Amino acid sequence: MADNYLETRYEQVFSQKGGARRSLPSKPSLETLLSRCNGLPLKGPAENIGADSGTSVHRLQLEAVMRCAEYYDFNLDGHCCDNGSACICFEHGSRLFEAGALAQVLALKATELGLWADVLVDENLVTISLWGSKNIL
Repeated sequence: MADNYLETRYEQVFSQKGGARRSLPSKPSLETLLSRCNGLPLKGPAENIGADSGTSVHRLQLEAVMRCAEYYDFNLDGHCCDNGSACICFEHGSRLFEAGALAQVLALKATELGLWADVLVDENLVTISLWGSKNIL
């Protein structure tokens, strides 16, 4: 009796007729994340990358983005603005390569959270502006 049950259950699970199926969550590719960070349009149908929390960047989202910088030796200054955006600033000194890597990490984390990120590098200052997606659409 048990043998018969196991055989039929095996057929149910591994056949195309039904049974248990494992679905993998779809995660965006690196190319998709990079195109979102850079603000470039995606090839193909438009995607809804809006933040579920609305149009503004919340303090917890800003803190989550800034936590990604704990392995880098930069003093970050982040604050939420009145218009619903947020800003992260840090001085890079002569370490431009490390500053660029950190800026890309922060922009990717922001994109993962459903935010738009814009990176601006001046002579000694890196500024990353964050927006909720509905602010700019």
